[in-house]
Amino acid sequence: AWAKLNALCTERPREAACKKRDEVKGKIGEEVFGKIKTTVESSKVEGYLPVSVIEELNKDANGLTDFGFTKDDLASVITNLDAEKAKTGSGVKDALDKSKKLQDGKKIREAYEVFALAARLDTALKGAFEEAAKKMSEDLFKDAVKSAENEDWKETIRLLGDTKFITIDYPGVDERLKEAGEKDNLAYYLKEAEKAVKPGPKENFDRALKLYLSALKYEGSESIRPLVVKTRISGAQSFFKKAQKAYEDA
Repeated sequence: AWAKLNALCTERPREAACKKRDEVKGKIGEEVFGKIKTTVESSKVEGYLPVSVIEELNKDANGLTDFGFTKDDLASVITNLDAEKAKTGSGVKDALDKSKKLQDGKKIREAYEVFALAARLDTALKGAFEEAAKKMSEDLFKDAVKSAENEDWKETIRLLGDTKFITIDYPGVDERLKEAGEKDNLAYYLKEAEKAVKPGPKENFDRALKLYLSALKYEGSESIRPLVVKTRISGAQSFFKKAQKAYEDA
């Protein structure tokens, strides 16, 4: 409507219809300014307006120049959007700094969530975020494998859960989660510790002690404490017997 009216009034400014031009202009401005205000209020993420939203709103505002609005008419809106952009830029930087600190502190899942926020605020970070997420998943999985080797099943489950949180279909996670879930209980540690203290080729007091200590993390393990002491003593006795035998055989 504005384009037709503007063309008509440029050629024939005295036409009666030209009186409606300002009315149409006002309605268009009201609609666009209203959209900008509503979008700013409703589209914030953790208090920040995403860069992509700011760019779209800037286009909407600057597009009003096609309808006779001047830079002065738009100054207030543009200034507010520039302020939102600066605020978001600062928020993104803070999020990236925080994510790095969390990674350095081995709080990988938290680091991922903070980096994800930065990427939501600025889609230019998409590539960097995907690379970071890939590395985080790989590091978590490696730590989970080491934790499983040490038979710390609670920690293994946590690490595998965080791996899956970041990369839901990470290879090998589901199988290892199943194994860890089956072994994350008091009965497992007691059974394996009993095997480790039995005389024979699989006798291993160090492993037995570690298993008993791990068992103490579980409810109902109070009665295990004497076994910890007993295993320490038996381990020491076994060590001295082996040392003595080695000396005698030398």
